[in-house]
Amino acid sequence: MMVLREQIATQFHEARVQVNVIGKGTVVVTFINSPLNGASPEEKQKRADEVAAFVMKNGKHPVRQVRTFFVSQSGGIGGSVTGLDRYTGHPKS
Repeated sequence: MMVLREQIATQFHEARVQVNVIGKGTVVVTFINSPLNGASPEEKQKRADEVAAFVMKNGKHPVRQVRTFFVSQSGGIGGSVTGLDRYTGHPKS
């Protein structure tokens, strides 16, 4: 997951990214204090779709679903979460 995390950070120009796998093939990508935190829901959904396509293309294991979270966090690493938006990516076939 470390390699995929770095690839996502580079591809989408994000400073803080977390990648986790939950259940059987669901990947959760979290952007922390992303420039998109203040963006419209449509822009965030577009990014979630792009992230899902990227993960499905570049992941080493089969992926059933990709969820993208945009987290606002105060106080740096380990600080309080002040906002959270969740999106499920729908990659274009």
